[in-house]
Amino acid sequence: MLRDFIQDHKITTVITIILIVGFIGYASYIAISRAGKEPVTIYLLPGDTILTIDGQQYNAGTAFIKPGTYEVVATRDGFQTQNSTVTINQPNTAVVDISMTPVSEEAKRWAAENEHLYSEFQARTGQRAGAFGQQIREQFPIASKLPFRSSIYAIGHRLKDVNNPSEGIIIEITAITGFREAALNKIRELGFDPTDYEINFNNYENPFSHE
Repeated sequence: MLRDFIQDHKITTVITIILIVGFIGYASYIAISRAGKEPVTIYLLPGDTILTIDGQQYNAGTAFIKPGTYEVVATRDGFQTQNSTVTINQPNTAVVDISMTPVSEEAKRWAAENEHLYSEFQARTGQRAGAFGQQIREQFPIASKLPFRSSIYAIGHRLKDVNNPSEGIIIEITAITGFREAALNKIRELGFDPTDYEINFNNYENPFSHE
């Protein structure tokens, strides 16, 4: 009986060691396979949409992809093919959210029956847009004061690179000839130095004027 107990104990120990080694090996494999990559959250609507990123197919969920700009193609029978790009360069922020547009009658019926899924897509899009806008305002405080419009000029802004907000913003000034300085003074009045920004001037055209 003691011999049987020892034998069973040895078997249990061996199994435990095998499980531990297997777990460590799997964890090491995951760590190595994800090294230098960023998590990308993927939403697909419909869920069986075929999604490829630079030719490699992905399913809905979380994927780990190296930073860079990639071509994205989404296809599904009965729906319009989508082509776009995604830039992955910030940790935990990359999202690929695909909502396919139905074109066949069958696909249109499916979309009508799953209207709540499209509403969820719109809600996610709105939340991300709000978060992105807040990020820009925090990174570039002048953005919280713009756009500003008067009867003789308008001041707005845009990102230099929409895929890389860290590149900065460009101030867009549209002014009647001779009133650009007034717009620059308004920027100073708002508490900012115009020389700190790249400024693009556009001529104001009166839509009611006739040649």
